[in-house]
Amino acid sequence: MSVANRAARICILMILVFAASSSARADTFRKLAGGQIASKLGGMEFTDEVHWREVYERGGALRSYDMGKNRVGRWRVAADRVCVDREGTGYENCYQLWVEANRAEMRREADMRDPAPGILRAPTDQAKPTPGGHR
Repeated sequence: MSVANRAARICILMILVFAASSSARADTFRKLAGGQIASKLGGMEFTDEVHWREVYERGGALRSYDMGKNRVGRWRVAADRVCVDREGTGYENCYQLWVEANRAEMRREADMRDPAPGILRAPTDQAKPTPGGHR
């Protein structure tokens, strides 16, 4: 077997191993149902740890911090999806919630290829904004 053939086979083998490990990793996420969503998300913070974070308070209040902008809103569970209504937007967005340990993805049903990834953790602050921006 020539060196070129051997190198080509090694490359193909490496590609197959990488593809198998990537698909196995993707399969570890599991989709949550309604009651599971409420218990997993309630009282937690969903964040990318850099640009944004959202605090899903028990009872349905939402605090959102995105690139220096603070918003409040509401969240609820409907038909196995988490539905979010941020103050000032005038509409509600609903997502499937997929989790794997503390990692989570909010996925729109229409576009499963573009999830919003982040991590779930205890809120980094316990302060709640009040109307007018004072704490």
